[in-house]
Amino acid sequence: MKKKLFTSILLVLTIMLALVSCIDGIANKKVNSIQIISGVPTEVTVGETPDFSALKAKVTYNDGEIKEVGYDDVTVSSIDTSKAGKVNYSITYDGYSVPLTITVKTANGQGPSVTEATLESISLVPGTIRTEFVVGEDFHTNNIQVIAHYSDGTTPTIPASKLTITRNINPDTVGVQTLIVTYKNKSCEIKITVKPLEATRISLNLEAFNNEILIGTALDTSSITGTVHYNNSSTTPLANADITFSKVDTSVAGAKTLVATYNGLQTECNVTVLGIKSIEFSGFATKIKPGENLD
Repeated sequence: MKKKLFTSILLVLTIMLALVSCIDGIANKKVNSIQIISGVPTEVTVGETPDFSALKAKVTYNDGEIKEVGYDDVTVSSIDTSKAGKVNYSITYDGYSVPLTITVKTANGQGPSVTEATLESISLVPGTIRTEFVVGEDFHTNNIQVIAHYSDGTTPTIPASKLTITRNINPDTVGVQTLIVTYKNKSCEIKITVKPLEATRISLNLEAFNNEILIGTALDTSSITGTVHYNNSSTTPLANADITFSKVDTSVAGAKTLVATYNGLQTECNVTVLGIKSIEFSGFATKIKPGENLD
């Protein structure tokens, strides 16, 4: 009797251990990988809902078990197809997710590009056009470039060949003028300042001028001519009669400064007054006979 009871208890314990082992194995069973076999769309049109109804995937567990699952067994994350571009999403089964990407194209079949985003504004690329010049100077827009600002954050540079200049500049009219540059449906205004022709400085021609004189001698400036320099890099000759010269004190020896003035513009040159006015000799005969040596 006791032997039968012991055998029964041992059998029950064996069954319980087997059940515990089985339950523990189920609890530790996890998905190791998911392989997409078929039925996953890679491209859709803007606004279209992707069709995963034919989806098939192979699931591999950590205990080596492999099984096939379909669309009804998995969870597909939300996919935004409201605009063209590449959209990331995932397929999940039993806590394991697979990251995937789908391409959303426009109705004409074009993929994501700058033109698919909305052009919000354009702005001038600094340095591609002169915004200040002097009346009469050549003005052109051959090198102008703008930056196109799109809704997706892209900022391509647009060359002059793709731009429209809707209002040109009159280079002979002094003042601030407006240049309107258009790309597609966006425009930007560029202020162009046309300045009057103005003399900016003068320079002197001193090649024939003697800037070293004896003390007490009047300074001769009649040989000095000059050049007028303008704000458009052009020049004109300046006659001596049009230049006003400052007075130079020659009663005292030393370095002096001569100031030349034309229409409010001034320049300078150096003058040296020498301390020796004359030299006298004495103590020797100033008259000699022919053939005699001078002593």
